[in-house]
Amino acid sequence: MDEKHKNVDVSETSSFRFDPPRVTALVPAYNSSAFIGRMLSSLAGQTYPNLHILISDDGSTDETLAVCRGFATTRENVTVVAHTDNLGWIGNSNYLLSAASGDFVFFAFDDDELDPAYVSVLVQALVSHPDAVVAYSDMLLKSYTGWSEVFSFELLDENGGAVGRARRLLKGTATLWITFRGLYRKSACDELGGLKRHFLGEQGADWLWLLGMSLRGTFIRVPQVLYTKNKRASGVGSGWSRTFGVRLVVFLLTLREIMVSPLSLPERLRLATYTIASKSASLLVC
Repeated sequence: MDEKHKNVDVSETSSFRFDPPRVTALVPAYNSSAFIGRMLSSLAGQTYPNLHILISDDGSTDETLAVCRGFATTRENVTVVAHTDNLGWIGNSNYLLSAASGDFVFFAFDDDELDPAYVSVLVQALVSHPDAVVAYSDMLLKSYTGWSEVFSFELLDENGGAVGRARRLLKGTATLWITFRGLYRKSACDELGGLKRHFLGEQGADWLWLLGMSLRGTFIRVPQVLYTKNKRASGVGSGWSRTFGVRLVVFLLTLREIMVSPLSLPERLRLATYTIASKSASLLVC
């Protein structure tokens, strides 16, 4: 593996010899007044000097909007947008992606927490690897039942380029979702065009997003625990199902993502053929 594709180990405090890139934290908020304060406090505690915080309240019916506006009152780097209609998780996230400015963005989900060095360390990783589209860290997962565990996701295989990365994702891994909570290059987000919703719901949107990212650049892992996910019983994914219909739709959208990717036509056809051969049988598994 080339040196530039190895896991990145950087110091907790990153220094820049130039104007630091602009980073926007995307906070999709909805009925989270009881716990969003943890994320807001961790955003306020970031050591990175050029961070903007964009909060989008998705028509909350509790005090979430008031909490967010109170947080923004004394902070010039915070913008709060209030929607009267509920856009849903994907709609709200896509609004944030379209409204964000700057060089890098990341999702700051309202029930999670960040290490103070999260932004600084991941920005340094992306600046050091201009071919990368996302930098991510290891993660501490805390469950509402009381247990906690550290998870990591090893780097994708760079020897095969974009096709090799995608094949690694298609093989499946229990910890791939960690990379979704990384820092993204904004230009790659714009090219990808946001999260994809389908007529059976929102399940698989993060998978399709990561697949699309893998076809556009490398992934950089920082082997430090910089992100904490607090798993709630009523989280976004708690109501998702894995029915045959959902799996079939996600499978077809996977093929579509491959065929509209920037790969050459022979690469797209080769990867699509691999996907059909490797994933067709899993559609029959309940």
